[in-house]
Amino acid sequence: MKAKLKKIIFWVVGIFIIMLIFLFISSLILEKKFSGKIYRHIYINDIEVSGLSPQEAESLLSKKIDNFNKSGFKIILKDREISWFNLSSSFEPDLVFQEVVFNINKSISSAYAISRQGNFSDYFTRIKLLFFKTKIKLDFTIQEDNILKNLQENFSDLENPAQNPRLVFREELLSDSKINVLFFIEPENSGQKINYDKFLADFNKNVSFLKNDNIYLNIINDYPDFKLEDTLGLEFEADNLLDLAPFTLRDDKSQKEFKVEFLDFAPWLYLEPQFSGDKFIEARVALDPEKVQKYLEEVVKPEVQQEAVLPRFEFQNGRVTSFESGKDGLILNLEQSFLNIKQAFDNRDMKQIYLVLDVEPIESVGNVNDLGIKEIIGTGHSNFAGSPTNRRHNIKVGASKLHGLIIKPDEEFSLVQALGVVDGSTGYLTELVIKGNKTIPEYGGGLCQIATTMFRGALATGLPITERRNHSYRVSYYEPAGTDATVYTPRPDLKFKNDTGNNILIQARFEGYNDIYFDFWGRSDGRTATTTYPVIYNIVKPGPTQIIETTDLKPGEKKCTESAHSGADAYFDYTVVYNPGLENENKVENRFYSKYVPWREVCLLGVEPKDENSTSTDSVVGEESKEEGASSTSSSTSVLSE
Repeated sequence: MKAKLKKIIFWVVGIFIIMLIFLFISSLILEKKFSGKIYRHIYINDIEVSGLSPQEAESLLSKKIDNFNKSGFKIILKDREISWFNLSSSFEPDLVFQEVVFNINKSISSAYAISRQGNFSDYFTRIKLLFFKTKIKLDFTIQEDNILKNLQENFSDLENPAQNPRLVFREELLSDSKINVLFFIEPENSGQKINYDKFLADFNKNVSFLKNDNIYLNIINDYPDFKLEDTLGLEFEADNLLDLAPFTLRDDKSQKEFKVEFLDFAPWLYLEPQFSGDKFIEARVALDPEKVQKYLEEVVKPEVQQEAVLPRFEFQNGRVTSFESGKDGLILNLEQSFLNIKQAFDNRDMKQIYLVLDVEPIESVGNVNDLGIKEIIGTGHSNFAGSPTNRRHNIKVGASKLHGLIIKPDEEFSLVQALGVVDGSTGYLTELVIKGNKTIPEYGGGLCQIATTMFRGALATGLPITERRNHSYRVSYYEPAGTDATVYTPRPDLKFKNDTGNNILIQARFEGYNDIYFDFWGRSDGRTATTTYPVIYNIVKPGPTQIIETTDLKPGEKKCTESAHSGADAYFDYTVVYNPGLENENKVENRFYSKYVPWREVCLLGVEPKDENSTSTDSVVGEESKEEGASSTSSSTSVLSE
C-alpha cells in the first residue's frame, strides 16, 4: 500500500514538474515572441492592443480617438438636441481647448509594462495571459465644470428646480419718511431637474469606450429640503435681527471702513436647513454666504485689494542699469472675512467686524548689483507673423508683464501667476470664441505665444519643466510641432523650476515686426541642454468644413475660423547634463510628447431669425464636403463647446 502511494505521489510530482517546465518554457517563448510588443490578451478598455509595438498601439488608439473627437455625439432632452464635439472653435487658436484630454502614452505604457516588472512574478503573469484577458483603463481627464456649464446654458430653461421656503422682505415708508422692513416667508415648491449625475456617468462611459452614442437626459423630481410648517415664527426672528444693523466692516491694513446699513443687511438673511446626517432637524435664520460674498466682491474688494508689483530690472553689460522696487500685494480673503462676519452674527454682536486681507509678499532683493547675474544662460524665440492687430497687442502686453522678472533660486515659476489677471482692466483685448451658434468675446488670445517662447527659453536654459501642455491642434505660429506650450487662466499652466542656485532675470525683446525673444540672464553652472528636432508622425487628415448657422451675422454672410489642419503626434527628447566631464556628471533625459487633433475649418453662416414658436434650435450644424460631387448635409443641432 505504501509503495502504491509512493508511486502515485511520484507521478503527481512528476506531472507537476513537467507542467511547470512547460509553462516556464512557454513563458520564455512568449517573452521572445512578444519582444518589443504588448503581450497577448491585453486590452485598453475594449480595444485590443495585443501583439502591437507601443508605436503601433499608439497609432491605433490615436485613430480611434481622432474619430471619436470628429464624430462627437448628440445630447437630447425632449424635442431639443445639441451636438457635443471635443474641440471648441475660435478665431484665435490660443483660445481653442479640448474638454476631454486623452493621455495615450500613459495608457500604452501601462499596457506595455504588463509582465515587464523585472521580477519573478512576470513568468506567472505571462502564463495567466495565455488564458485570461487583462484590461487597462484609457487614461483621460474631463473638464466637468465646463461641460456642465454649457449643458445648463442649453437646457436650464427646461428645468424647474425645487425651492425651499424663502425669506423675503418688503420695504414700507413710514409717516416720518423712514423706511421699515417687514419679512415674510414664501412657501416651498417641488420641481424637476436634469439628472446631472446620470449624464456625467453616460458621458464618462462614452469617453471611456470612445463611443459616439446619443446621451438622453433624464428629468427627475426635485424636492425641497423642508416645508413652510417648519419655519413658524422665523419671519419675526428676522425682523428682530435687523436691529444688528448698521454695523461696520473694517480693513485693519488700509484702515478703510464700510458701513453696512439695514437695507444692505436685509438681503443677507435666509432660511438655512439643519441636518443630522441626511435627516432634516430644523430651519434657522442665517447669513447667505453667496449674498455676503457678493457684497464683499462688489463693494469691498475694489477698494482694499491691490495687485502685487514685482521687482523690475534692466540689465546691460553685467550691471543692473534700472531698478523698480516691488510692492506687496493685498488680497481680500473672502472665506475668512465671511467667517468673521458669521461669528459676529452668531454672537449677535456686529458693531465692528474686521476683514481679513492676506499679504502677497514681495521680498526685498537687497543690492541689485549683487544678484549673481552675469550672462545669458538661455534664450527662447518664436515668430508670430500673420497675427492680427489684437493678437499683436496682447503679445506685447503679456511680454511686458514678464520683462524684468526675477525668478529666485529653487522657485517654481508659474506663468499663470506671473501674468496675473487677464482682462480689459489689465490692458488686454478680446478675440472671438464660438459657443453654440454665437460668437463670444474672450480674453487671452496671443498669450500662448508668450507661453511657447518661455517654454523654449526654459529648455535652452536646462531647467526642469514641471507642467506643460501642447495646443489642441497644430498652429503655424508655433512650428515646429511639438515645441509649443499653451496657457489659459487658471489652467493649463506652464511651470518650471529654477534649480541653478542663482537668480534668473527675464528680459523680453522684440526684433523686427514678428519675432519675440525671452533672454534668461543668470550665472552658468556649466550644465548643457540639448533638444532633438521633433519627430512628427500619425498624420491624420481633417474632416470637411463644419457649418454653423447663426443670427449674429447678416443672412448669407460667412465667417470662417483658421483653415483646416491635419492632426499629428510629435515628440522630442530633452537632455540636460550637469557637471559635464566631471566625476559627478549627471545626465537627465526627458521625452516631451504632443498630440494634435485634426482641425477642420468651422464657418458661421448668417441666417434669418427663426419663428419664436419653432421647437428647433437656432443653429444648424452641417458639413461641406471637399470631394467633387458630394452634397452638403445639415441637421437641426447646435454646437456645445467650451
